Amino acid sequence: REPEPKPKASSWWIAHHAKPIYDKELIEEQLRLLRAQRACGDVFEMMFNLRADVLRNLGNMSEIGRKLHEPLWGVPKAVREYIDETRAQLRMISNEHDVPTQEKLAFLQETRHCFGRTALLLSGGGTLGTFHVGVARALHARGCLPRVITGSSVGSVVGAIMASRTPDELEEFFSEKHFAHHLPDMTFFSGTDFFSSIQHLMKTGALHDIDFFQRCLRALLGDLTFQEAYDRSGGRILCVCVCATRAGEKPRLLNYLTAPHLVVWSAVAASC
Repeated sequence: REPEPKPKASSWWIAHHAKPIYDKELIEEQLRLLRAQRACGDVFEMMFNLRADVLRNLGNMSEIGRKLHEPLWGVPKAVREYIDETRAQLRMISNEHDVPTQEKLAFLQETRHCFGRTALLLSGGGTLGTFHVGVARALHARGCLPRVITGSSVGSVVGAIMASRTPDELEEFFSEKHFAHHLPDMTFFSGTDFFSSIQHLMKTGALHDIDFFQRCLRALLGDLTFQEAYDRSGGRILCVCVCATRAGEKPRLLNYLTAPHLVVWSAVAASC
């Protein structure tokens, strides 16, 4: 029996069901402005506007794929044409001989900074750490592991492991042989049985021994600072989220820019 073919993209379905999700009028207006700028042929004006107006989620269009099952129904026409027009202008600027190479490079770097980068966010949650390692391995195997890895609690532990290794070490870490037999010991708490934990709670007011936990993290991650981890990993960016200690205070995001000289293991310990 032959498999049933997938349904074809329905423009009617997209038009009626996508309308509440994204702002079609805003995207079409921005598309008209982009086309008008390209029609004028002023490359420097195009660069000026793209630097400020290229947004990742213009008109909430990033939600379309998640809520409308994009591979099944397709991308709405306005969104597809906006993306195509933006790509065409970026190629046009890259191939323009009248713009100095250094100016092109500065423009592309600034535009990328404004647009933002895809990041891998790893949540807390104890046993979720093993799932995080599997997700990172799958992304790495397909060449899709983002350069920016953000984590909190156990997610920061896994993120620190990924972002503190050289590219060769990371390749070896994810190899079949190493992955099956040489995963790092992630047993961070001594006396993990119920009675030992209760005894420690009654003596110290905490379930587990934080000193033992910190020693394990230090043995696992070494004494690298965020800046050293960034340099050692070939530019992979680790961000560790630490909760505020006072009411009304915002959480802190620690990375090689906000805390370059902070030791990674201490930030991970604070996050946990």
